[in-house]
Amino acid sequence: MKAIIFTSELAAYLKAASKIIPKKAVLPILECVHIFMADSKISFRVTDLENELQYTTKMEGNAEGSVCVPVQQLLKFVSSYKNSLIVLEYNHGDKQMSFGGFKIATQNADDYPIKQGTLAFTGGKTIELNSSIFNQFEVAKTFLSKDELRPVMMGVLLRSKDGILTMVTTDAHRLFKEDIDEAKFDFELVVNNKASKLLKSIFQTLGDVGCGLTMEFSSNQVMFTQTNDASSIKFCTRLTEGKYPQYDNIIPNHSIQPSKDKTQATYITVDRFELLNEIKKCSAAAPCSKQMKFSFNNNECKIICEDIDMNSYMESSVKCRIASLFTEKGVDIGFNFLFLTELLNSITNNKVTIQISAPNRAILVRDNKRLFLQMPTILCN
Repeated sequence: MKAIIFTSELAAYLKAASKIIPKKAVLPILECVHIFMADSKISFRVTDLENELQYTTKMEGNAEGSVCVPVQQLLKFVSSYKNSLIVLEYNHGDKQMSFGGFKIATQNADDYPIKQGTLAFTGGKTIELNSSIFNQFEVAKTFLSKDELRPVMMGVLLRSKDGILTMVTTDAHRLFKEDIDEAKFDFELVVNNKASKLLKSIFQTLGDVGCGLTMEFSSNQVMFTQTNDASSIKFCTRLTEGKYPQYDNIIPNHSIQPSKDKTQATYITVDRFELLNEIKKCSAAAPCSKQMKFSFNNNECKIICEDIDMNSYMESSVKCRIASLFTEKGVDIGFNFLFLTELLNSITNNKVTIQISAPNRAILVRDNKRLFLQMPTILCN
């Protein structure tokens, strides 16, 4: 079995593959990459039994066969080469694979817990996603829950209803929602935590995040595919089981003028970058509590950060525009400044409008098709 491939191409795959491989593998062979050659193509596959990554590309030669090679050892060797062609040689009688002058121990491909050949679904549904899906997953992963007792909230919800595909994540303190695309049929699935965090980095390393993806899914798996003339990338992951919380029930319907179906709220518009800078300055005063007070009054936002235990205090202000029925009455509200900073960094517009109905209720921020909710903290007088 003999094949010729570029070292840069192989190194890029192995770097992406190393993110899939578990640190403490249940089976030692899971620390290996499964190499399969047939029809002048070579496929590399890794799995942690829940997520699987396959990269297929053209190769020189007509070799056929399969073998398993430790990923980390192979990556260290390949990374030492510049972009050059390398010859992969393997004889079935030996337990070593040769890469130029380097030899590495192999394992039997029959012991690998995946089938040989091309990763494929049967009877799955398919939808095309545009290139913005990568940035949407990057924003969504910021709002993922860390509560292992509720695994469904550790994943990203993709829900299609009434022709609109919506992405949602929440950790019970914050919520992110965005209408990302049109869809021809209704469905609902939850992409697991690990896959949600790795999606962009994998395709950024191996493919092109400027191009879209094909998403194919069944009752328990979803596969993201990107294909060109030279190669194909397939990232398959197991879906998280369980019913996602009814997030629509907690999204308020605000208005400056109260009505039967709308809640009266104060609309505060402020420059996002100025607000971020002042939050960063004041945050040094409360590194432990992470609590920050915001007082909105007379078109000014006063930011106060205090830590009694450390005897530290910092105060700053930024200009804003307040729209409210009660202009003479200010609004005081507290936030975890780390959460608020992450929210503001997820917004694309320079100006941000914060909707506040009450100091003990979630604020609402809209940014084009994106919607954010964040619960306030209790202020200590």
